[in-house]
Amino acid sequence: MLGEAKYLKKERLVELVKGEELLGFHAPTTGGIDKAPGRLKELNCSTGQIFSKNNRQWKARDFYENEISDFQKAADKLDGPIVVHSSYLINLGNPDDEKWKKSVRALIIEIERVDCLSLKDLVLHPGLHVGSGEEAGMKQIIEGLNQALEETAGLDARVSLEVTAGQGSSLGYRFEQLRELKEGVDKPERISYCLDSCHMFSAGYDLSSEKAYEQTMQEVENVLGIEDVKAIHLNDSLNECGSKVDRHADIGEGQIGAEGFRCLMNDKRWGKTPKILETPVEESWRESYGKNLERLRSLKV
Repeated sequence: MLGEAKYLKKERLVELVKGEELLGFHAPTTGGIDKAPGRLKELNCSTGQIFSKNNRQWKARDFYENEISDFQKAADKLDGPIVVHSSYLINLGNPDDEKWKKSVRALIIEIERVDCLSLKDLVLHPGLHVGSGEEAGMKQIIEGLNQALEETAGLDARVSLEVTAGQGSSLGYRFEQLRELKEGVDKPERISYCLDSCHMFSAGYDLSSEKAYEQTMQEVENVLGIEDVKAIHLNDSLNECGSKVDRHADIGEGQIGAEGFRCLMNDKRWGKTPKILETPVEESWRESYGKNLERLRSLKV
């Protein structure tokens, strides 16, 4: 359980920042995408994340009449940006040509939808090599990104590559892999990064103590660069560091624990970066996200 987290030592490595963070959660879009900003405001959040379509289906419905304009008006009332998470079905690392083409086409549609909403970043799990090997999988992902970015040339939307836990054959579980993907595309300026506390921890990047947190964030800074990280997912981990198992837990109730999130919430480097909860939702998103938001806010110094 969260309990009473201890204060950071005076000689702490992490710089502290006062005031409310760009803090939010993955907002439901039931009834229309335009309803999401209001749900974020309901829990006093300044940022958040949505799906622009059903994340478990390939098909994307058309936006309802006035849905885009109503969304934009509502989103303008937030102090921070909304990011979009792409469908979990997309796999740019797939060696099967037909399935790969289907994923590329789906990514193109997602990028276009982000642009239609006047948003900037589309979070994407890089892909799985499905047995073809990491080198082959990385090449497939780069080719898929290049094609999708070429097809959407002229749009402002970026693809924000999310660090993964390394479960199964998933790629992007090392910061160096994410950098390789960005450096490998023809339009690297349209690639950004999304961190995920559970994924990093499960991939072997420890966050559970002040010292471990600082070592991991130094790697982020040295390999990816702070300025290219456009979103951070806040999730505790049910499994131990290096398990490569992607199982989210409520803040302070997993293996990362309250101290890691205390460091993150008070780290000046991330003061202007959207921090978004993807913790488990039981029956009520208001209750589930509400308690986790309260825990994060209580960790601010």
